[in-house]
Amino acid sequence: MNDEVLFQWSDDYKIGNAIIDREHIYIFDLLRRLHEVVENEEGDRSTVVTVLSELLDYTQTHFRKEEELMRRNDYAEYEEHLFAHDGLINKVEDLIEEYQDGEPVLTYEVMLFLKDWLLVHILQMDINLAMLSD
Repeated sequence: MNDEVLFQWSDDYKIGNAIIDREHIYIFDLLRRLHEVVENEEGDRSTVVTVLSELLDYTQTHFRKEEELMRRNDYAEYEEHLFAHDGLINKVEDLIEEYQDGEPVLTYEVMLFLKDWLLVHILQMDINLAMLSD
């Protein structure tokens, strides 16, 4: 599948918090870049690991910002949200480790999982963050 379609940002994904929305757009860009590198077999395995690591680092930074926003506002669903964040971080860390071990883990199904996780998370969990004050 064309990576432009798989990881195409839509304004329908905006939650109404400009900072979080900008960061979500960048995560989509990172996923599009990862898919492009894998699909086109650009560079060597280290290129893929570099993009995966950038995705992991940026996502962790983004999640910390969301979590701080939730803590400042005594967000009732903080623990559930944190659990979801930790789950994705662990999944990406596992992908990096497995990929470095030579396993073919970056399949279309994995890319689709990442997109679906992100969309469900944005549209069902992060949407509630829009009401919180920065």
